[in-house]
Amino acid sequence: MRPEAGPSANQSLKTLPSTVPGLRMMGVYDLDLKTPRHLTLAILFVGLIALEIAQGLYRLDKTQQEAEWESLARVERSHGVEAAEIRRRLEEAREHAAYIARIPAVASLLSAPRQTALPASPPDRPPLASEVLPYLVSFRGLDRVRILDLEGRERFRCERIGKGVGVIPRDLLEPEPDFGLLSLVRDTRPGEVVISGISRDSRRVEVPEDERQVVHFGAPVDEGPARVGYAILTVYAAPILNEVRGFAPLPGAFASLVDADGSYIAHADRSLEKMHPGAGSLSRDFPGAGDQILRGSDRATYEEGLLLSQTAHGKNPCWRFVAVVPDAALRKASLPRRSDYIWAVAWIVAVTVALALAGAFLVRMSIREVELREAARYRKQEEEMNRRVQLSERLGSLGLLTAGVAHEINNPLEGIENYLSLLEKEPGEPEKRKRYLEMVRYGFRRIRDIVRDLASFSRPGVESGTADLATVAAQALRMVRYAREMKSVTVELRGLDEPRLVPGDGRRLEQVFINLLLNAGKAMQGNGSITITAAASSSTQGGPETEITVEDSGPGIPEKDLPRIFDPFFTTGDGTGLGLSISYGILRAHGGSIVAENRAEGGARFTLRLPAAALAPPASATPPVSRKPEEPRNAATAHSPSARKIET
Repeated sequence: MRPEAGPSANQSLKTLPSTVPGLRMMGVYDLDLKTPRHLTLAILFVGLIALEIAQGLYRLDKTQQEAEWESLARVERSHGVEAAEIRRRLEEAREHAAYIARIPAVASLLSAPRQTALPASPPDRPPLASEVLPYLVSFRGLDRVRILDLEGRERFRCERIGKGVGVIPRDLLEPEPDFGLLSLVRDTRPGEVVISGISRDSRRVEVPEDERQVVHFGAPVDEGPARVGYAILTVYAAPILNEVRGFAPLPGAFASLVDADGSYIAHADRSLEKMHPGAGSLSRDFPGAGDQILRGSDRATYEEGLLLSQTAHGKNPCWRFVAVVPDAALRKASLPRRSDYIWAVAWIVAVTVALALAGAFLVRMSIREVELREAARYRKQEEEMNRRVQLSERLGSLGLLTAGVAHEINNPLEGIENYLSLLEKEPGEPEKRKRYLEMVRYGFRRIRDIVRDLASFSRPGVESGTADLATVAAQALRMVRYAREMKSVTVELRGLDEPRLVPGDGRRLEQVFINLLLNAGKAMQGNGSITITAAASSSTQGGPETEITVEDSGPGIPEKDLPRIFDPFFTTGDGTGLGLSISYGILRAHGGSIVAENRAEGGARFTLRLPAAALAPPASATPPVSRKPEEPRNAATAHSPSARKIET
């Protein structure tokens, strides 16, 4: 049997809309936001997402700034507290020096001749040593007390010795004037206390070398209007300097104590202090910003951060306590607010995702609406196209039958003409006249049946209800007997001598049988046999089915063509290639199936399966085909309980 066509025409035609450019989107349709509503929705939600991201970035930046401001405020507070502590210590030492200069025993000592021994103290006044020693014991930051005369020579010295304090004997006092200290205090006014710069006391070997920095506080000693000498209080500078070196309110921030020319008195890096060979300078390390600080500014910015300044000592020498706060330290200090950042980022992500999902959903719904409208329009076009294709195939099959129909009509017309001629020649005998008229009527009925069958087949209407496959097969046989390909083909019907009811359209199912019979006739070249067998069976789901097999004695289907015979427009002959494709679609539309294979003994076999009807056919079902006795030319019909053999 030669293949003619392919999968269901309905199936193949349903794929046509998806091939139209501009209808696929994301694998289904491609509308490309054509409508203004889609574009407006997309722009709206993209704008909202951009606004939310911008607002979120602003919040993050604001949070970062607030964290940096808080960190900077914390540094400023700590810086102010530390500067106040340095000033307090210096002021405390200054007050000690002023007090010692006012002790009466100090003036008495300086008024006595240098060669004489210390005068005995009155009973109600303790000696100088008894008044000074408690100071050194009470205030551990004090190192020594020295009393100098107007020439700068020592008249008294009390200092720390090991872990205690003591008075140096007179014969161990420095005999030479100390011109350095004398220059510090010579021009002081009554009651004034002057402070020296940082110096290193090399004689204090019991103290580590890095801790030998000291500061001298000098005050004049006056007895009445006359000046008799000076009181010098020496204080360890190491506690103050170490606090400056260890000042680190933020990781990465540090501080320094600088003098009037910007040299480092104390620095986190001790190698930069002025007591070392590689001493640094605030002006050199921070060009521009360092000069602003030395000119009295309390704040200056440099390339990588900020300088904060507080006055540690405002008089000569002028000391400034400077904190260096790099931007990196401020940023790092904001890390403890990580929870704020995480919350802000999570909020941005959540709102952005929500807006994106809402926008995608609304745009998708809008696009889906257009898709559904497009799909409905194309389904309508598809149905119209499918109807036209079916009508075209139906008319094509009708065209194959035209020649045989003309021949069939010609036979009764010749008989009518012959009997009319006999009526003219033999008008006198009533019996012959009656018989001739009956034959003329039979010829007209024969022509009427042929025309009626052709008109019924060519009618494109679609019916629903229940169809009898026995009637459908008989009607199909009556149609194909007009075709030249079926003149010498014997058709045997098995299992169709009783109703085989299926739900569906009898006319459409009739077209399936006609396509299969004509294909078989073409494959056998007009000579051979066809067997149509009907039997009851069950589906894989257990429901009742009717199975019909159409077998022929032709050459069969080439193995290479078996997978393609139901493809649309596939044919190995001169047909349209739609017959089997449309038959496949008709059966699928009726809930059935069709399978093609070759018989072992030769020829092709088509197996049709249709669900069986549970009810008798209603009045609207396909009307039964008239079974009036017919005597077609070259016809021989045999009847048996199980089979009918028809030679067309």
